[in-house]
Amino acid sequence: MNPLDQIGIGIPTRDRWDELALTLEKLAEYGLGGNETIVLDDGSREPVPAAMRERFPHVRFERTTRPRYVTGGRNDLARMLTRPLFFQIDNDAFPVQGDLAAAVEWLQARADAL
Repeated sequence: MNPLDQIGIGIPTRDRWDELALTLEKLAEYGLGGNETIVLDDGSREPVPAAMRERFPHVRFERTTRPRYVTGGRNDLARMLTRPLFFQIDNDAFPVQGDLAAAVEWLQARADAL
């Protein structure tokens, strides 16, 4: 099994749809486009654009009924994801170097990793 398949991606956002679109594109280029991905909209003025839902059909978009802010949103995302590993990134960030597969293998080899 590909170690990257173990990663669930959580992205909190608020009113940053353009930046989020770039992040989702970059995740796909990095090889994570098919991973379980949840975007948590923390009370944006406008909900996720329909065009974004169409462009990224594999992404689960959730919206909070009240602001959760960064820490609360990240905790919510950790509970929502079903993959054993949680890769939390901001809506304007994406991996550019390093080896996530090696990080997954390292984590899985450690009994004391949470």
